[in-house]
Amino acid sequence: MLFRSIVFADLPGDAVIRYRVDGATPTSADTRYVEPFELAADAELVAAYFVDGTQAGPELRASFRKVSGRTAVKAGDVVPGLVYDYFEGDGWKNLPDCAALTPIRSGTVPRFVVPPHRPDGFAVRYRGYIRIPEDGMYRFFLRSDDGSLLWVAGEPVVDNDGIHDARRERSGELPLAAGLHAIEVRYFDVAAGEVLQVGCAGPGFGKREIPGEWLSRSAAPPAPGASTR
Repeated sequence: MLFRSIVFADLPGDAVIRYRVDGATPTSADTRYVEPFELAADAELVAAYFVDGTQAGPELRASFRKVSGRTAVKAGDVVPGLVYDYFEGDGWKNLPDCAALTPIRSGTVPRFVVPPHRPDGFAVRYRGYIRIPEDGMYRFFLRSDDGSLLWVAGEPVVDNDGIHDARRERSGELPLAAGLHAIEVRYFDVAAGEVLQVGCAGPGFGKREIPGEWLSRSAAPPAPGASTR
């Protein structure tokens, strides 16, 4: 079972942090934060800092939901790279429903790179597998111009949809077991820059672009319209 570890930054002087996990506002009599602790169940964490027994700052609230770790899949024969489907369209304000569209073409890429495309008004769906190196909690990142969505192990993990520039980044996390997991990313561009960056962070390593050696696809690619989710 995977747990969420809670860590608060150190406070200066005589300030102390007190917290509750039931959604109630902490008082000077509640649990004092001394060292990182783990949550093994759903929790509504509320924390505040106190000086001489008096609350000296605003509350911090965060909700945590217990989720099961996703087990790896048996994908059969796989080869490096990802399958992509390329679509064209005008007037999109969000990602189109790729399953309802006929790709202009399909192909493979070594990682999450934008394949050849027309200047504006296109979308790309990437499908394949990501090899997770060890059990743990993994955070995934999407930065794109314009919108993008990411699924891992059939779960929607990151939503960065809509029309926006590449300054907007979104992230989400999921507990994953070591091994192969289905991954799908959808991306669209309306006009101007074409940017897609897909990253992750996990046990023992910080945020980085998902390396190509972690990505694979079925030796027999799925037909257009199929999904690995």
